[in-house]
Amino acid sequence: MRTLPTFVMLLVAASLGAAEAYRWVDKDGVVHYSDKLVPGAEKIPLVSAPKPGSVPQVYSPTAQAPREPDTRLLTCKISSPAPEQTFGIEDTVPVLIETEPALAAGDQLTVTLNGARIEGWPTGGTSYQFAGLPRGAYTLLAVISAPDGRAKCTTAPLAFNVFQPSLLSPGRRAAPR
Repeated sequence: MRTLPTFVMLLVAASLGAAEAYRWVDKDGVVHYSDKLVPGAEKIPLVSAPKPGSVPQVYSPTAQAPREPDTRLLTCKISSPAPEQTFGIEDTVPVLIETEPALAAGDQLTVTLNGARIEGWPTGGTSYQFAGLPRGAYTLLAVISAPDGRAKCTTAPLAFNVFQPSLLSPGRRAAPR
């Protein structure tokens, strides 16, 4: 008598392993999947998953080996102009970025003036001179990025001013007649 329940359980297990799946698209264009046959559905073949350890790992050239992290301590600062320094409208404004250690091959230095990237900055250079800036307040910021795009160092924002003397200024002398 024990063989009959065992046989029934084996029969149920075998029927579960041989499950079928169907796919169909309804009138609204929605794709449906089911284990029950629906008119107009197509049968989808099911493949069992491989057993763990039965599939050898294959080398993939797209998989990249982990790269060594850049452990160099990088510090950077804007050493010129001085914070809150004021320049006349005729003056050139020297900008100097100091880094310790020096920039590595492939590092990118991006300098912004009032949030806009300075396009004329020399590639690989750490100094620049502005000429003919209109009067106003300015903020400089520099970011050093690794070749993969991650930021390695960001300077503190530095503010400076450019002024234009006024004819109404109390310290200005009147022109001789």
